[in-house]
Amino acid sequence: MPLILGAVLAYVLNILCVKLEKYFFPNTKIKILQKSRRALVILTTLVIVTLVMVGVFRLVLPQFFNALADFFKNIPSFFEGLSALLEKINHNSVISDQLESMNIDWSSVQSKVMKYLTSGMGGVFGSTFKIVTGITKGFVNFILALTFAIYILATKEKLGRQIKKLAHAYLKNEHIQKVKYVVDIADDMFSHFIAGQVTEAIILGSLCSLGMIIFRFPYALSVGAFVSITALIPILSMVGWNCWIPVDCC
Repeated sequence: MPLILGAVLAYVLNILCVKLEKYFFPNTKIKILQKSRRALVILTTLVIVTLVMVGVFRLVLPQFFNALADFFKNIPSFFEGLSALLEKINHNSVISDQLESMNIDWSSVQSKVMKYLTSGMGGVFGSTFKIVTGITKGFVNFILALTFAIYILATKEKLGRQIKKLAHAYLKNEHIQKVKYVVDIADDMFSHFIAGQVTEAIILGSLCSLGMIIFRFPYALSVGAFVSITALIPILSMVGWNCWIPVDCC
């Protein structure tokens, strides 16, 4: 699976690499630049992708933790309001009579709720080892996939020549032409789809942030970055479904 994931990752990164190769000394005759050109392009691609991911997480995660802190900060006031509401209901004779007529066994409800919470927490602590193991396995798979992707990007011309030799050795020329036609069509469709998906994600995130800024909603940049990420979910689930926890977005 890391090899398959690396091939898919290399294909996605190659779209940016091809665009950058047009600006990194395309017509140079200096041997040092010719030899180091591919390495510079790959390194620049990885740096750009890493900076984008770090920037997005720096926008999303701090605001998420702030919202979480505000949530826990407001819990006491919530319970105070709930307690006041219960006291109001208790003093309302009509509501009290209706609750008594329902014959609800509150002790049984409480025991069932406590049993459910206890078993749920036990399951959470019991699965901690599995979670850690899964994260470690995903990290190792990602490192192997990234290494394989860099190897493919660095030697893609050589690999292409080897695949052509292998095809000519075992397939007829007419079959090779048909396969080449299908591969070219698929490459054109997928590359344009990925580029369009990224462009759409940037536009959606920018419009969302702009709208929230205009209406003075909180967490405008964070929500915009999150919207951009969720717009890329079809691509991310294809690239990293074996390494990361799947995300369901409504």
